[in-house]
Amino acid sequence: FPGQLDSAPGVSHSVPVETASTNANLVDNWNRLLAEDFEGSFPQNPCAVYDGSDDGFNRSWGRNNLRSASGLWAGWPASAGADSVNPAMSHYPANLDSWLICGPFDMRAAQDLVAQFARWMEINDADDYFFVGASVDAVTFHGIAWSGVDEWAAYHVWFQGVAGEEQVWVGWLFHSDADENRAAGVWLDDVELWRYN
Repeated sequence: FPGQLDSAPGVSHSVPVETASTNANLVDNWNRLLAEDFEGSFPQNPCAVYDGSDDGFNRSWGRNNLRSASGLWAGWPASAGADSVNPAMSHYPANLDSWLICGPFDMRAAQDLVAQFARWMEINDADDYFFVGASVDAVTFHGIAWSGVDEWAAYHVWFQGVAGEEQVWVGWLFHSDADENRAAGVWLDDVELWRYN
């Protein structure tokens, strides 16, 4: 993303990721690193948005009030940029690689890193997906991807292999291919990152 990447981020699914359907009991030594509900200015430090596509268009994550898990606003992957798309008027665009990347976070004294967020999804094409992952270089992200149809639901993703690292980034990606099989896409809301020290 601007000012920090020498090349576009990549996605890998080789590092195990655990998901849980219930919230962890937050006790002493849990530290909230990030809280983003899309109700105010977006993006805010330490997060940035990045259009990784090479199709000549500029579209990235932005705020949108078509649907939300709470409040009035949520994030949609093509709501911002010079070539932004209105999800009330159109499905998500083809050839999209829209990143929301947050960090770096210091994990040297930490044992666990967990992302929790709400997600609404309508992705009919199996080659299009929503991804969340972690990275130690802000270029290659390891995590988990979804496609399909879902109402608003809360997700918790625990990242393995990042404890003890000096710098860790967490990224959310929406990817679409070039075909015409598109739908409403994905909305992201109530994002939090927690570190267990």
